[in-house]
Amino acid sequence: MILCEKVVNTLDFAGTADIICGIDDFESEVTYDSDWHCYKLGDKILPSVTRLLDNGEYVDVDPDILEYAQKKGTLIHKEIETYLKTQKEGFTKEFYDFLDIYTNNKEIFDSECIIDVKTYSQATPSKRKKCYKQCKMYDDGVEHLTGKKLNQYYMIWLPNKSKGKLINLTEEFGGKINE
Repeated sequence: MILCEKVVNTLDFAGTADIICGIDDFESEVTYDSDWHCYKLGDKILPSVTRLLDNGEYVDVDPDILEYAQKKGTLIHKEIETYLKTQKEGFTKEFYDFLDIYTNNKEIFDSECIIDVKTYSQATPSKRKKCYKQCKMYDDGVEHLTGKKLNQYYMIWLPNKSKGKLINLTEEFGGKINE
């Protein structure tokens, strides 16, 4: 999770990097325990939003493929994390797609919003909807901790075989989705 463009690492499947912009003290409230691979609020363990929304869609995928996807997603996330912390550039095609999106949409990163970075091979309607739900759950957490509701959600999609793109999830779903 990247909070206010400050970074807390996440190892969720598919290489998510979650960016919450515009909340100054949020990172001091939520921490990431790298030994246990979990988020904490004080001593309380917080569940991963990605895991809460797991619908078993990967249950039939070869474990070696899942491991490869996880490692690649983690690598890309680390590149983004390093860049946002130090301005040191990464080397993957997906990183440079992110960098292009980041530099051409600075006003979004300077606003109050939630951005979820995904390395899915396809950004299907069901995956975008799941990402929207994930952003809403992050927003509920931000509101609980800070009293501030963001209500603006984006997905940065970084596929390996085509150009990455920024998707305005709030615009696509009109602020509402059918559960």
